[in-house]
Amino acid sequence: MNQQLTKTLGKQALVPQVDGLTSGSSKLNMRYSGDAANYTIHYSVGQQAQPFNATAVVDETAYATVTKTTYATTNAAAQQVGYRDNKSTAGLPTVDLGHQITAHIDAGAGQRYIMWNEGRWSLTVHANMMHEDAGVALAKQAVATFEQVYLPAPQSVGAITFDAISSGSGPLDQVIQWQAGKVVYQVKAQEMATAIKMAASMQ
Repeated sequence: MNQQLTKTLGKQALVPQVDGLTSGSSKLNMRYSGDAANYTIHYSVGQQAQPFNATAVVDETAYATVTKTTYATTNAAAQQVGYRDNKSTAGLPTVDLGHQITAHIDAGAGQRYIMWNEGRWSLTVHANMMHEDAGVALAKQAVATFEQVYLPAPQSVGAITFDAISSGSGPLDQVIQWQAGKVVYQVKAQEMATAIKMAASMQ
């Protein structure tokens, strides 16, 4: 399917080389919309394998999407990423995530955000106060994963947002996006591990 994608979108198109699933699937389906400058690829697992970009795949619930968006300028692209520098977290309570990573915690209105920076990436894990331990656990899991899996280096900025509440439950709330010149790439998935695997494999 990737061969068909690059044939359609051009050899310069960045696409994941893995499906991001724990055990893979013989019923993996893929459809896309757009062109070489702006496209969205939907990944789903159906009742049966469908031809590439088949109409029937539209009715399947995507477990992940990959999007490329091209902006007029490099600055415009950077502004769309949502990068947060660590100056914005100064003075907030901290939590040790292991691997010499310390995150800051911003809480209010029943919501909790665990935030830290690694290289050119800003990372945020969202949880609510009822599931605050889940937020820390997911943040620690993310840090441990990034010790073994290397994401693309953003030209300028990248932003990652994971949601401990909806992880694996359906919404595509696990988001990794980064800038490459005038382009912003975005990977969204139901599960954090899926998003990381797919983003790390893009070429």
